[in-house]
Amino acid sequence: MSQLPEDEQRRVRWGLLFRAGLYKPVAIAVSEFGLVAEEGDRSDAFCVECAKESTVRVVRHVKRLWQTPRGHWSISPFLEVEVACLRADHRMRFYFFNTDESLTKIGQHPSLADIGKGELGRIRRVMEKQDQDDLVRADGLHAHGIGAGSFVYLRRIVERMVIDAEHKMDNPQSGARFADRIKAAREHLPEFLADNGPLYAILSKGVHELTEDECNEAFPVVRAGIEQVFVDLRARRDSAAAREQTQKALNALHSKHSQPKGGTGNEQPQAPPE
Repeated sequence: MSQLPEDEQRRVRWGLLFRAGLYKPVAIAVSEFGLVAEEGDRSDAFCVECAKESTVRVVRHVKRLWQTPRGHWSISPFLEVEVACLRADHRMRFYFFNTDESLTKIGQHPSLADIGKGELGRIRRVMEKQDQDDLVRADGLHAHGIGAGSFVYLRRIVERMVIDAEHKMDNPQSGARFADRIKAAREHLPEFLADNGPLYAILSKGVHELTEDECNEAFPVVRAGIEQVFVDLRARRDSAAAREQTQKALNALHSKHSQPKGGTGNEQPQAPPE
């Protein structure tokens, strides 16, 4: 890892802490772990206690001694990394087990699900509660290496959105293939979902055919696709709200200036003085 470009090293460092799931070994040698969790290293991350993005810093990287069954002392294979939110000194802790060839995250607080739920901030207001809950469940299952299960919850989000769109149609194709239903309902769907049939196809394939490892490998991509669907939905609703607000303002302005100056336009002309 020490030979990687600096930007890539940074991505790996923070990916291990804030993105890596539990119990999935990552091929990084023990000698490089100090680089991964370098004290003083800073980044931006969501702080659950602040409920907002914050600058965080690695404040402690603990390697403990332990006594082997034969009575010898050696470096413990268990590592702890403590990260502090610099806004209010809130602490986050991450725990790893290391071997000569890999690192495995074995615990953390707050959980990936809690961090992920907070990161929904920019799209939360256009998500139904069930969508939020399903996305958090998918993140939690993926964090524990349960790939196909995480795909089930992501697929439910897409299916629910398409069904809601069909309720706005005069002739919904409820009995057709789901890919055809997406095409038929495209006028009422966020653009990214309407234009990306492969998103649902991959989710279905993951539920029915892909292995756990294949699902976990594909999860970040399809999860980003789901998020983009809600980004598009937010943009559509923001545009509609701005359009309505501007229309009301224009109507009020037109009403104000449509009257003749100095009166209402209903005054009777006065006779000239004698």
